[in-house]
Amino acid sequence: MTQFVMPYSKNNFNGYAKHWINVRQLKNGKVYAYNDKTVYGNYLVSYHQLSKGHGSNIKAGSRKVNVHFSKAGNVLFKYQRNLLTVHLNNGQITLNGKATQMRNNRVFKRAIPKHGTRVNRLVTDAKRYLGVPYRYAGRDAFGGLDCASFVDQVYLDVEHRDIGGMTGVQQKLGKHVAVSKAKKGDLLFWQIAGQKYTYHVAMAIGHGKLIEEAGKSVHVSKISNRHPQFAIHMK
Repeated sequence: MTQFVMPYSKNNFNGYAKHWINVRQLKNGKVYAYNDKTVYGNYLVSYHQLSKGHGSNIKAGSRKVNVHFSKAGNVLFKYQRNLLTVHLNNGQITLNGKATQMRNNRVFKRAIPKHGTRVNRLVTDAKRYLGVPYRYAGRDAFGGLDCASFVDQVYLDVEHRDIGGMTGVQQKLGKHVAVSKAKKGDLLFWQIAGQKYTYHVAMAIGHGKLIEEAGKSVHVSKISNRHPQFAIHMK
């Protein structure tokens, strides 16, 4: 899966985008663009499937941005007189024909871990996101993440595995077990009694602690202070 985020801020960039358009190319080759506008209550973001040779006008905040998927396989963002082109085959970005790169994107102090056990790499990678701000329906470290997209991003980083960006999807990934049986890398869930779906997710990191995207930003908490309802073992 390839992912690119076109951030937009009414004023100058201040480190995190106020609005964004996210483009993802799935393993099956399909390309989707979606933004931070929620639809159907507070559960889904607005998305558009892009077809080669066609485009769509997508809002970033109140501003319309034309997103076009060219026949050559590039994604073009047209806003006012500017043209930003993302080459999906190699990740190169050009602005009005000149090579460029995102400014003020989050710079990680450490790279995605490549060595060690699977669970230790998951925990180490999750800690790279400490301090990334919470943003409902956020899908990247630039514009902010929410609880589900945070754990999804960690699994994408380490295992190249998309576990879904919603807790209602993630809660079906394995057998429900007691929180006391949660191991490193397992997911912890919060659920209102009598309701079908969960509303929050975090990752167990060992020593009675969890890491979660909640409140202001990604942080570590004691499991005993957060009272999740159940866990699932992640294989």
